Amino acid sequence: MQCNVGKPEDRHNLIDQTVAKWGGVDICVQTAGVNPATGWLLDCSEAVWDKLFDINVKSTWAITKLVAPYMQKKKNGCIIYVPSLGVYGQIVPDGALSGYIVSKTCLLSLCKMAAQQLAPDNVRVNTIIPGAIKTRFAEVLSREDVASYLMALCPLGRFGEPDDVAGMAAFLASADASYVTGENFVVAGGMPSRL
Repeated sequence: MQCNVGKPEDRHNLIDQTVAKWGGVDICVQTAGVNPATGWLLDCSEAVWDKLFDINVKSTWAITKLVAPYMQKKKNGCIIYVPSLGVYGQIVPDGALSGYIVSKTCLLSLCKMAAQQLAPDNVRVNTIIPGAIKTRFAEVLSREDVASYLMALCPLGRFGEPDDVAGMAAFLASADASYVTGENFVVAGGMPSRL
């Protein structure tokens, strides 16, 4: 169903309809993200900054608040946030994504804090940190100059596919990951991923 995560009524409707149809929420993968402008961090307007944090951070926190009670009641659940490899340092030249990266970095801390709070109820929270993945959102990365820069950093020498990230999500949502929480998993073909 359609859901603009920036609208509280859409967020509530999404969870209400999910619960009505399925009786609860077991898995919540949050991939929403916007980057309304490119450029260096200090060149970012206040309106763009507000949009970045409203969608990339606040909506993630708000949806977590909506789904957590269902998972806590059931004493089982999995929440996955999806930031960006940029959280470990600038991967796109010329600061093009710096505001976006700052907002997505917040998800690392959100994961740690939510994991600690929800662990007593057996609700696990992790992040999947994708590198250069072939998606519509990441089309800017396929520009020849950017792509050659990124592939020079990627030992596997190719862009990832959405299924590469989906496989990690399936693992984290499964019983095989029942003892994993508060962790960040990089899916980036070996690209540098440390602060």
